[in-house]
Amino acid sequence: MSQTVTWEKQGRVAIIQLWNPPINCVNGQFLEELDHTLANIEQSKEIRVLVIVSANPKVFAVGRQDQNEADRDLEKQQLSKVMKRLLHQPRPTIAVISGSAIGAGFELALACDLRISSELSKFGFYSNISPTDIGTVTLIELAGHSKAKEFIWLGQILSAQAAREMDIVNRIFPDSHLVNEGIEMAHVIAHQSEKSLSLWKSYRNQAIMNQVVN
Repeated sequence: MSQTVTWEKQGRVAIIQLWNPPINCVNGQFLEELDHTLANIEQSKEIRVLVIVSANPKVFAVGRQDQNEADRDLEKQQLSKVMKRLLHQPRPTIAVISGSAIGAGFELALACDLRISSELSKFGFYSNISPTDIGTVTLIELAGHSKAKEFIWLGQILSAQAAREMDIVNRIFPDSHLVNEGIEMAHVIAHQSEKSLSLWKSYRNQAIMNQVVN
């Protein structure tokens, strides 16, 4: 069985690469390996920033539609676990989104602190599959209640520019520069004080988890 998630250390930056061909499907193995990877990185005291990229320039990650209800509920639990780990990471996280981020793949991007995308990226949920509680709250945090409801209920697919206008995406870059820009951004952030980075992380995490609980 091939490995779907790998990572490498570049100075103070951990670069996590997603590779579950052909479309980086967010399935059980993928989520288990991503969770394990994040747990391993947490043990490194040298890492200051995490960057999540796709090995496939046409897709970031895509959730599944072809599941029965029991399997879907199980994978939602796995997805929530990974998203909580991303939120609880003491280090800033950056999703570098090339191509499509749909369903569970979009939720993983929402759980990161920052999102940058290419000009051709697409974002959305499936109209017949509700996102996790954390996915819903993180979308509301960025786009507001009204837009989040419209987005989720209608199963809309947004362009990169539309996502930028809704504050879902922080910055847009040409596809050929995207990964390098994301890594460079991570290196700049890695030079910030650890106290400042930790403060902002704990503030966002507490705000989101309070809403999920309530």
